[in-house]
Amino acid sequence: MALDFTTEVDRLADSLRNVLLMLHVRPAAATVVDKASKPVVGSPDMVADRLAALERTVAEVRQIVTGQHTEKAWYTTGELAEMLGRSQFTIQERWCNDGRIECEKDPDTGKWRIPGHEVERLRLGGGLRPRKGRDQRSRM
Repeated sequence: MALDFTTEVDRLADSLRNVLLMLHVRPAAATVVDKASKPVVGSPDMVADRLAALERTVAEVRQIVTGQHTEKAWYTTGELAEMLGRSQFTIQERWCNDGRIECEKDPDTGKWRIPGHEVERLRLGGGLRPRKGRDQRSRM
């Protein structure tokens, strides 16, 4: 039974390391359990240490994945374009100029800036507002 548990723990640890590598993050030294320094299979201390290391790794992966949320008060059109896989032209000309997203001109630079809560809404799949200006004029 202990051998099966250890095998599963090893597989989970390898999977978590692979996830961290895919996210281009180097796992913290305390997170990685070196198989060469592993104590005797099945000892309670070993199981507790391995579980603690796995919990730290899971917490680190969770923090990385969920850490991709809004942390700034304002974002540039370039930052939003990169996050959403759109061009900066689309963000500026089609979304900001047409009032399709909540944004305002930065008083210091005169460039468009998007509030963090709007970036989060768009990142989570929120839709665009109806067009203002051009479409309404063309219907008249």
